[in-house]
Amino acid sequence: ESFMDRHLLHLPVARSAQGSYGTAVHAALETAQRLVNTTKLELGTVLDRFEASLASEHLPPVDYERFRTRGEQLLGHLLHKDRLVLIKGSLAEQKLSDVALDGARLGGKLDRIDQDAGTILISDYKTGKPLASFETKDRTKAIKAWRHRTQLLFYALLVGHSGRFKRVGSIQTQMLYVEAEDPRQFSLLLEPNAESLRRLQSLVAAVWQHVMQLNLPDTSRYSPDIDGIQAFEADLLSGNI
Repeated sequence: ESFMDRHLLHLPVARSAQGSYGTAVHAALETAQRLVNTTKLELGTVLDRFEASLASEHLPPVDYERFRTRGEQLLGHLLHKDRLVLIKGSLAEQKLSDVALDGARLGGKLDRIDQDAGTILISDYKTGKPLASFETKDRTKAIKAWRHRTQLLFYALLVGHSGRFKRVGSIQTQMLYVEAEDPRQFSLLLEPNAESLRRLQSLVAAVWQHVMQLNLPDTSRYSPDIDGIQAFEADLLSGNI
């Protein structure tokens, strides 16, 4: 029922204040990249875009002021002190749609794409606490690590099968944790291997068939943790559901 409401019917849901803040940071970083590509980076212009985006989220005044201050400090730190390196010519907020994969039609929006001599680097910006690794035994971080890793693998599939990128030698991906206090945790690289991409492609095909048949299985019997997610994926791949 949740999948139907959110992803097929697209019924509106309330966005958290943290989510609205993340949206505004993404908008600001998109503006920063476009300025680098076209004229020159102006921090004031980036901050104006951040505040306009945050204001459009219609947060309660106390939340707006709290996240406005937090965002201005973050963007100044990222751009004024060169924590975030923006390369001229990088593509910002790239929307890929109608990518065909085993009969499925896929789409997504990628925060940033860098291209260099046939190598593509896909970057996704994340606010909040960083991950130290995509492989973790910490049960409180396991689902977050699964989500971030799966997201990057999915983006690699999109780019690899998109007609816009026909001469791709290799694809690399990374999470950029823009609020990381430790510079060593700012970026977390994931180099997709063939086995991981094949598995995700098979999972995409299985999910697509369920969606097209409106066969949306009850997931209440799976535990709400990483073990339940992995069991659900295994049943999808084996055809047990």
